[in-house]
Amino acid sequence: MKPKNHLDNIAASGIAADYINAHGEPQAISLLTRQRLLAAMRPSSGVATPLPPVVIFRHRQPLILTPKIAAQTRWQLVSEAGKTGLVNV
Repeated sequence: MKPKNHLDNIAASGIAADYINAHGEPQAISLLTRQRLLAAMRPSSGVATPLPPVVIFRHRQPLILTPKIAAQTRWQLVSEAGKTGLVNV
């Protein structure tokens, strides 16, 4: 079995090489953009965090986050529209 290369890592992370734009036309995503997305998804520090730096939610799929924490915690979630909500975990 050959070792994975950088492009294999990008594809395995769920980053597409192209998409259909608002005009219904295929649009390529540059390699540089895909590399930067992959870098953003993998924190550079060795410190464990309770949530991943990036989560991809798919249309019409449940929105599930599973924090990795040892004690009870209280989170404040803020939507892109500015709505807030508190969650006890």
